[in-house]
Amino acid sequence: NIPYYRPRSILGSEMTAGIVLGLVALCLTSSLVNSQSADTNVTDYIYWKKSDITAWHQYFPSRVLEEERQTNQAAVAAVSSLALSLKESLSQIVVFQAQELLTAQQMMAGTDAEGCVNGISDYMSKAIAEEISNYKDCAADALPKLNRLNRKLARINATYMSAFNKVLVRIDTCAKTYPNKDSIDRLKSCVEAMTGSYFTVANSTQKALFPSPS
Repeated sequence: NIPYYRPRSILGSEMTAGIVLGLVALCLTSSLVNSQSADTNVTDYIYWKKSDITAWHQYFPSRVLEEERQTNQAAVAAVSSLALSLKESLSQIVVFQAQELLTAQQMMAGTDAEGCVNGISDYMSKAIAEEISNYKDCAADALPKLNRLNRKLARINATYMSAFNKVLVRIDTCAKTYPNKDSIDRLKSCVEAMTGSYFTVANSTQKALFPSPS
């Protein structure tokens, strides 16, 4: 008998090729998914790190610094304006008292009480002048201190804001330097170093605003 030679099935060849192509496609898809996952992991990590710092910035340093600045500026304005308003108010009292005492002097003229009225007139004028002088001395000491504190707050705020703005930029730099999943550990080390520097300044800011009693 002549052996029967059966040619290889074309369909089988197509199926084999299809399986191979399918495996290749699966590998490529898996690689793409892993790459996208790595990108997503890096993006999410950077996003949450920056969100944490921004939340802390809004919660404490920027809010407290602004409150302290506004409070101090209000104190400077109050001390400055009070000197003028006190002088005006006391001056009005002087005028009012002088009118009353003038009437009393006229009524007591030629009597034994005339000297007492004159003494009261001199006493009131001297007392009010002394009160104005005392306040000016007090304000002269307080106002420079408030102005110095205002300048100190401005320096603290400038230092802190510089650290805050830098850390956000440096975190982005870390992400650009280590963009892949394979370097995620290096990325985290880079970001932690940057955030550590920021929180060092933030803690120093807190201590400067609220120094320890000891």
